[in-house]
Amino acid sequence: MATAPPTLQREPHTIESIQKLIDLGYTLYPSDQLTYFLKLAIAVKLRESPEAGTAAINQTLENIRSLEKNGKKTSNDYEWESILTQKSAHEIADILESNSDESQRLRSNFQGYGIISEEKRKEIIHHFYHEKRVSPSQIFD
Repeated sequence: MATAPPTLQREPHTIESIQKLIDLGYTLYPSDQLTYFLKLAIAVKLRESPEAGTAAINQTLENIRSLEKNGKKTSNDYEWESILTQKSAHEIADILESNSDESQRLRSNFQGYGIISEEKRKEIIHHFYHEKRVSPSQIFD
């Protein structure tokens, strides 16, 4: 069973805590690493600014609910809708940062619409593929 990641529970991250989480990400299967780093940036945003995170979570909920109107809502969307309505921004960040099997499964199905900017998303992807390394400066906004 996977152990919980080294986080500063309920507190903003430091460069050191982000580096520990990045190092943890590199222990995952290569196919899971980019997803982890993108979701880590979302988790940091939720922890650093719960108010902005709550607004982004509400937007994500609206997007998920609009999928139902179009007949495109999946079981994963229903699951995330439940999580997003029942958990705080910090609890959602905990899920996104964890390396548990359940968190990995949930992370792989979470879009997080608008929680991090498109520019931030592209920066992380660029560093992951071209620099072969993601650093705390890419994770922090």
